[in-house]
Amino acid sequence: MTKGEFKSGGKMYVVRIDHFVTIRVFTKALTEHFYNKNEDFPSKLIRKEAEKILKHRLFFHGINGEYEAGYFESSFEESEKFNKIWDRAYEFVSSKYSWLRE
Repeated sequence: MTKGEFKSGGKMYVVRIDHFVTIRVFTKALTEHFYNKNEDFPSKLIRKEAEKILKHRLFFHGINGEYEAGYFESSFEESEKFNKIWDRAYEFVSSKYSWLRE
């Protein structure tokens, strides 16, 4: 941590955190983003936008994501919706970041 100061004069600590992102973490971040927006996974998503979504999700929810395992057990319809987005997100990450599959 390093000491810092806002332009307004307020004091702060600057904390830098590195995340180790696997294909599962990246896919989960994209899936949760579009699930929460109640949207299907877009057919044309650029890498820059995907990385922006990933950074935002990591900042707020870390590598474990917003939803824990078993979150959708009580709702078949919601789990189907989530899984549909997951499959498309996984395909996207696999094709654009092929080294994560290895």
